[in-house]
Amino acid sequence: MADDRQDRIELIRKLDFFSSLNSRVVKRIGDFAISREYSKGDYVIKRGQVGLGLFAIIEGNVRVEIETEHGKVVIHELGGGDIFGEMSLVDNKPRSADIVCSERTKCLLVTRDSLGKLSNRHPEIYLQIARVLAERLRTLNERVARRRGTSESVQRDGSEEADTGGVMARPPKRQFEELLVSAFGQFHSLKALSRYSVALVGCPLRVAVSPSCGRTLQDEIAEVKVAIFPTRRDRTLTLRAFEEGSFSATVLQPGGGPATHFEGRLKSGQDLEIVVPSNGRGVPSLEPGGRVKENQPPGDGAPEEADEKRSRVESLGETLVDSLFQERDLDR
Repeated sequence: MADDRQDRIELIRKLDFFSSLNSRVVKRIGDFAISREYSKGDYVIKRGQVGLGLFAIIEGNVRVEIETEHGKVVIHELGGGDIFGEMSLVDNKPRSADIVCSERTKCLLVTRDSLGKLSNRHPEIYLQIARVLAERLRTLNERVARRRGTSESVQRDGSEEADTGGVMARPPKRQFEELLVSAFGQFHSLKALSRYSVALVGCPLRVAVSPSCGRTLQDEIAEVKVAIFPTRRDRTLTLRAFEEGSFSATVLQPGGGPATHFEGRLKSGQDLEIVVPSNGRGVPSLEPGGRVKENQPPGDGAPEEADEKRSRVESLGETLVDSLFQERDLDR
């Protein structure tokens, strides 16, 4: 049993979603992970069903099948050390493909529910997942740029330009903001980080959370400052500008409510304070004297367009999340 536990831990440590976590957290994930064995022909995941979580293959092989107008088609074959189903950690949508065992197969399952419970003691789990999503978006943008370069070269020779999917239709920084707003919003909707609020702030700004506590996490992901902090009491976010310019900030609170967006301009060295009420007992607001637009996603427009813009930003971010996993599947 001790060897089996150690094997689970070592496998989990190799997965990009968990690779940067400390040993204590990895061991906790390993304790919650479930070993499952399947016979040849068994379905691990069925198309149309909501996924349970992330599967890592310990031994054996599976095939990924999709339904087409010509019948079922195998698009991938996966073996020992490969993972699948990780999209289930980010949303609870029905799966789009069947995962079928090609032989006797043993998998390790990390469920969405177990990670959600662990996240209330270890919020760094979902911070790491957000990092991985951002890195996948960066890789996808680079791949699209290469395709675009190739297609433009072909077009000069008289051929039509290839479709790049519009992934780079918006500036990269805006894409990362949309991605992170959507990802953390989905984490909250799945009852992960249910004791934490999240602030996402465009750089270059220094972000401070007060009163501070040991469970507050701060990081920078793709030029977006991320702060994760407990909801058990009111907190104040202090934003200080390094230089004069525009900024955007988004605060997400647990409970599935809409994100609160702020935008405006700050002078070099100027501070702006945003008050985040405890346990979702109100909407984040500016300290008296703050002069920025509230409840709008990043971008220009009148306040009455706030709901429409918020919906658009969250929808674009959700589309980006989906595209990251689809692109990864196509490259297996």
